[in-house]
Amino acid sequence: MMLERFFDYYLNHTAPEIAERILALLPGNLEKTPNNLAAMFMQSNEEAFEFQLAFFEAMADIRQADPAHCIMFDDSTNTCYPFFIQCAWERLPPAAKAKTRDQLGISEVEELIRLLIAQPEARNWFRLNLAAELDQGDLFAFNEVIALINFSSGGEYSFLNLVYPQLKALRGKALDAGCGAGFGSLVMSQHLEVTGIDACRPRLNRARGMANMLREGKGSFLSRVIGLIETEMGEIFGGNRTLIGEGILEERQKQLTFVQGSLDRLGFHDQEFDVVVCLDVLEHTYDPSKVIREFARVTRPGAMIFVTVPNANGELYQRFEEESSGATFPAMLHLHHWEPAGLADLFQGQGLEMVEMKPFDYLTLEALERLSEADRAKLVADDSGFPLQVFAVFRKV
Repeated sequence: MMLERFFDYYLNHTAPEIAERILALLPGNLEKTPNNLAAMFMQSNEEAFEFQLAFFEAMADIRQADPAHCIMFDDSTNTCYPFFIQCAWERLPPAAKAKTRDQLGISEVEELIRLLIAQPEARNWFRLNLAAELDQGDLFAFNEVIALINFSSGGEYSFLNLVYPQLKALRGKALDAGCGAGFGSLVMSQHLEVTGIDACRPRLNRARGMANMLREGKGSFLSRVIGLIETEMGEIFGGNRTLIGEGILEERQKQLTFVQGSLDRLGFHDQEFDVVVCLDVLEHTYDPSKVIREFARVTRPGAMIFVTVPNANGELYQRFEEESSGATFPAMLHLHHWEPAGLADLFQGQGLEMVEMKPFDYLTLEALERLSEADRAKLVADDSGFPLQVFAVFRKV
């Protein structure tokens, strides 16, 4: 099991005091082992959720105090980096391994790890030539460990600022497609019956744990969750992020269910939902057209579908970050990007008409200055600057 294997590696390679701190979070009746750490992320009861919340608070502290020993993905200076390379190497087909041996002159994965840590050029070559050989199942396996980095899922800011102002006036049944840790699902469930779906079991258990505790009237943990989300969003976007208004979760929840699954094979009846929310997700899927076809199938006429995706500016800046840092995998595991016209065509081809389309998440002046003159010339501007993402709303005809 991926999580058990990861914690066995992490506890033996991180700083001893950090390993001791993480193990001390386990309930007193449990032996301090990697398997028990992994097991706590596979449960959604109150004890497991309290552990998970304390774990992510500790990890936020460790990221600030000792970033080389926190849990991180695709950072060649971080203690977790060899683990991901080892796992990726095991999943590569024989032809890809042979290509690596021919190009880089290595025969063992230990040599590959040392080379990738030492040379950004080697990491860029790996990303451009081999990372695409990993299939969606491989990425799902990585995602179990990546889910240990942050409590939040990354889409909370977009949800609260772009979707929620419109969504809270809607009624019926909603699908939170790629719900992650479920904070958006919880907020939505005050107004609609919500089903959250995600491929990542640890994130789903986090979501179920929050929902169960709220259902039992044990909502005192919410201030800690909100603090974590705001801290993590500040780390991602920079500065302080006050995301969540007072009283955002004070209303009684309607029916709320979480299921594990893939968005291109939704196990729901035709015309079951009145709303679909899919934020920061489509760009991670191997075949977005299949996902959108499923959205069209499971929604009723008149249903509203809310999406956010990166655009060409976002793709360009992502590639810049990959090249400058020597990333081994595509940044944030993005596989696609869309301009407004292309995104509209993709949805309209499935009988979904466009209601709204607008850019957001603008490139900062500091980030702009880091780009070469040639890259800056490729950016597409609007009246407000250089947007990196697109927010869109579609309606089922």
